[in-house]
Amino acid sequence: MQTFMESIVNQTIVSRNSTRFGAILYSDDPENKFSLNYFNSRGEVLNAIKALVPPSKNTYTGKALKYALQFFNEEHGGRRRLNVPQILMVITDGEAQDHYQLEGHSNQLRAKNITVLSIGVQNANIDELLIMAGSNERVFFVEDFKKLETLHKNVSGVICNTTKPSCEQMDVVFLLDRSGSINTSNYQIMKNFTAEVVNSFKVAENLVHFGLAQFSEDPKDEFYLNQHYNQKDIVDKILQLSYMGGGTKLGKALHFVKKYFSPLSGSRSDVPQTLVVFSDGDSQDDVEDAGDDLRRSRIDVLAVAIGNVYDVQLLQITGDPRKIINVGNVEDLPGFKKKVVDAICKKSDDDPDVDPDVDPDTNCTIDIAIGFDISGGRAFSVPLFRLVSPLQEIVRSVSTVSDLCCSASVQTRISFSIIDVDGSSLYVTDFETYNEDVLRKVLDFSWSQATFFNSALLKYFNVKFKSKSTAKVKILVIFSDGLDDNVLKLKQESELLRTSGVSALLMVSLEDTHASELQTVEFGRGHNYQVPLSISLPSISSTILQHIVSDHAERPQSSSRAAAEPF
Repeated sequence: MQTFMESIVNQTIVSRNSTRFGAILYSDDPENKFSLNYFNSRGEVLNAIKALVPPSKNTYTGKALKYALQFFNEEHGGRRRLNVPQILMVITDGEAQDHYQLEGHSNQLRAKNITVLSIGVQNANIDELLIMAGSNERVFFVEDFKKLETLHKNVSGVICNTTKPSCEQMDVVFLLDRSGSINTSNYQIMKNFTAEVVNSFKVAENLVHFGLAQFSEDPKDEFYLNQHYNQKDIVDKILQLSYMGGGTKLGKALHFVKKYFSPLSGSRSDVPQTLVVFSDGDSQDDVEDAGDDLRRSRIDVLAVAIGNVYDVQLLQITGDPRKIINVGNVEDLPGFKKKVVDAICKKSDDDPDVDPDVDPDTNCTIDIAIGFDISGGRAFSVPLFRLVSPLQEIVRSVSTVSDLCCSASVQTRISFSIIDVDGSSLYVTDFETYNEDVLRKVLDFSWSQATFFNSALLKYFNVKFKSKSTAKVKILVIFSDGLDDNVLKLKQESELLRTSGVSALLMVSLEDTHASELQTVEFGRGHNYQVPLSISLPSISSTILQHIVSDHAERPQSSSRAAAEPF
């Protein structure tokens, strides 16, 4: 069972802003071993899993389901308000002794939009697994624990589909500009459009709720989140709205509309909160403080910009240019319905779900520099691919870093450098995304002289990263046939690389006899990785990729829209 759990964790990017894991063990009684907010790295989670000791008493699964419900709350690290998918994986090898409780507690989990995956081993009851999961596609069964070790491949696909953005439960409030800067005909188009957006969602008491306010010189209540749970009623109410004209006090309206996101107005603390503002941004009062206040309250603010747009004010409202949808002529507004709906659902490619605690300018970027040290004992005038045989496979493998949740992939930028003994360049490429033509030229490069792994080589890469890379994660991979300089000097240069902001130095040995000595100058691999890297390792491509994923996970990240929270 631990091997299965480790396999699931190893396929994900684990961090505060990506995937989080928790674990509950149960027999007669459930026990929380670690919550979703305990650990922020893959290594910590894996160590915690290794320390788990499975209980050996009775099987009270119903009691465990009830207990698990609370651990997806915000106090235990749950991020339902950020629309992060939540998954409970139940692994059991026997029939539940409180089977009569399974259906009720499973329904409670689903009512909270928590997906249950049922994984049965040996004597597990298939009917009980189905009751918990609610669907055959989320039920898995193996005959023994040995087969469980390989089941992660099947489970991963279901998790991937489950963690796609969902709009099943949300609180959405519209704030419509009915001031003189929006004329009557444009106002009618805006009303019709808002009604069409509502028609794109499932409205019900336990699904999506809508509220709406309008503003000009003064804001005006129209309906709160708890007034209408029927789609037709909401649409009818929108189409009956009246135009006023007059001044434009958007800042005043933003302060006013905050009350819509209180429990008294029907706001639900455990679902995403979104404010959609329709305006040209030409406000006669300050909007910045009001926008900041809304975002501090974890309300996602989107601006649909119509007419002659005032970008500065709209940016002060949203705090992120990606959350401004520029329509231009209001007559074109109907063509933006999908983009607005996707933005509300956090689906848009250029509008990821952003943790409000993370700077929106923080990008998930990875630059990988690849260097070579081939000192001697090898024939020259030989193409590089014959000297570093797995290079092509490795480069293709690391060109994209993905986690199990599918939509959090990061396209890396890769650079190749062949450096002379004095640190001058013999052959160099810039950092760029995967390019088959560039890779082919590198593979075909004819090796004509010895190079060395010395201080000059590490100094070269230090300068290269400083001058050419702005990525948040910087990885240096060097293929080497052994150290060619004093080890203390190399360690000093390695430390300078680390302190300059390089995330990891990975040394890949071309000869197994030198693998251990190359490890002495590495950094960034973590204490759990003891095996030296060598091109002779059958899994060298996936091993290097795993290290890069680990370094990516431990840097601050801006996007968590597809992160899952499995227990």
